[in-house]
Amino acid sequence: MIMKAQTPLTMTTNENYIQGNYQLLPSVGDVEIRYTSLFLNMQKSYRTDKLIFGLTYENIEYIFKDNKESYLFGSFENSHLLSLSGTYVKSLKNNWNVHLQVVPQISSTLKNTLQSNDVLVTGSIHFGKIWTSNLTTDNSKLIVGLNYDTLFGEPRLYPLISYSSYIRDDWEFTIGLPISSLNYTINSRKNINFSIRPKSSYTNHSGTISLNEQHFYVNNKLEFSSLSLGLDYYMKFNDYWTTSFGIGYLPVTSLKVLDMDNTTIYDFDSADSISINFGLKFNLNKNK
Repeated sequence: MIMKAQTPLTMTTNENYIQGNYQLLPSVGDVEIRYTSLFLNMQKSYRTDKLIFGLTYENIEYIFKDNKESYLFGSFENSHLLSLSGTYVKSLKNNWNVHLQVVPQISSTLKNTLQSNDVLVTGSIHFGKIWTSNLTTDNSKLIVGLNYDTLFGEPRLYPLISYSSYIRDDWEFTIGLPISSLNYTINSRKNINFSIRPKSSYTNHSGTISLNEQHFYVNNKLEFSSLSLGLDYYMKFNDYWTTSFGIGYLPVTSLKVLDMDNTTIYDFDSADSISINFGLKFNLNKNK
């Protein structure tokens, strides 16, 4: 199976795999952002149920090109995300299923002793429906549900709806909120994906930040949120290795420092940016 973009319709893959990614945003205003991540996915199937576990580590580097901002917010320059996800999938009647996911995570600069503000628990509940055809192996899929996570920056609850189907055997589209995509399969080893989706990060710093040496803030957050238009190319070398390369454009971005109540205390006046990303995936499945 070709590695596709991570959309709501591909979150419950049947593969056990390890995946590494690197993404560069060179010009979010006067800030450069680098993401380096490693993800492990393991799943166990039963008669009508499935358990999926994921372990993610992500390092985020913020390079502040403005000397004043570097001095004030240098504590955010190296941030870390560690999360453990657990997903339960239950098959229901008439090709319906339900997905329940819980994701405890640590999102912190780790400059100080770990505190409760560094820990966040997110999750989701999704109901899915698959329509099959006797004339083709291509299926149509509908997913509706609720997510609570940091996809838009600070944690929030939002609805999810997604419909996926095929125009032809080699063209698949997904229309929905918050993610839509169009996938073209070149052959059994290559495909191209275009997506529209939010891109964000949300990191806690348990230390103290001083603005103008008058106002002092503890447990601050660095929030980045944006809209990303991405084009990704995937190539499967063999049954084990798949690589990806992508470019993107972020027409709308926001980079802010928030206090412990998520009130903005500093706005970087960020601008649009391009993005470049690379990925490498290793399939752990024994049976191909």
